Amino acid sequence: MARIIWSKRGLNDFHEHLLFIEKTSLQNAKQIAKTIMKKIDMLENFPEMGRIVPEFNQKEIRELIVYQYRVVYRVKSIDTVEVISIYHSKQLLS
Repeated sequence: MARIIWSKRGLNDFHEHLLFIEKTSLQNAKQIAKTIMKKIDMLENFPEMGRIVPEFNQKEIRELIVYQYRVVYRVKSIDTVEVISIYHSKQLLS
């Protein structure tokens, strides 16, 4: 079972997106947060379930698509997954 860790950027991205959504709907922000966390939690058992990020084309850099968000993560080792960032699908990866 892999351990999930978050980069500072990943945490910041997550909070920024939720704060933006909260401005129009607290209920939507809660639902999106819950769904994103549920998907990320699945990485504990299935760390390679996400697709390889096409822009990077590196086996260890993967993403989950949740609603219109790209949750980018790195499989650091067999027992560690790091959430790197969360992008809205309209944003360019950097």
